[in-house]
Amino acid sequence: MIRRLPLAGVLLALSPLAAAAQDTFVAPPPAAAQATAPLTPLEASLAYSLRRYGFGDVDVRDLSPAQRAAIHHLVYSDRPESTIRLRIGTILRGGPLQSLLDRVSR
Repeated sequence: MIRRLPLAGVLLALSPLAAAAQDTFVAPPPAAAQATAPLTPLEASLAYSLRRYGFGDVDVRDLSPAQRAAIHHLVYSDRPESTIRLRIGTILRGGPLQSLLDRVSR
């Protein structure tokens, strides 16, 4: 035969566990805290520009300072939008074409 415990008895038995859990604090992992940090004004501007030129899936926090500066410079240059879009893609991908463009633009 199954014996039923009164609800008050179950709550009384579990109360020491609840009291012990109230004093325990577990810090969130650093990656989670960084992901929710607000963007700086420069990062927000870059994120807007990247969405505008078709690179909305790029997280601006992952870009190097050199990439941020190059993209910012391009966005506010007087180049055509198609050229800006191509060069932003080159900056994000890196590689030999980027080094060639760096040499030409000096």
